[in-house]
Amino acid sequence: METELEKMKAEMRDSAESLMAAKVEADQAEAKLQVLKLKLLAMKEIEAFLMGFL
Repeated sequence: METELEKMKAEMRDSAESLMAAKVEADQAEAKLQVLKLKLLAMKEIEAFLMGFL
């Protein structure tokens, strides 16, 4: 019984670590997406500025 409990604790710990790692990756992906959105916005502003000369 005690061995089974220890096994379950280890599995839960591994699952928690996996979830935390996935959250970190998701946060990093979201940050990268935000940077890309800002770059796109800057490019659109530059495009609008240059179109003013045509």
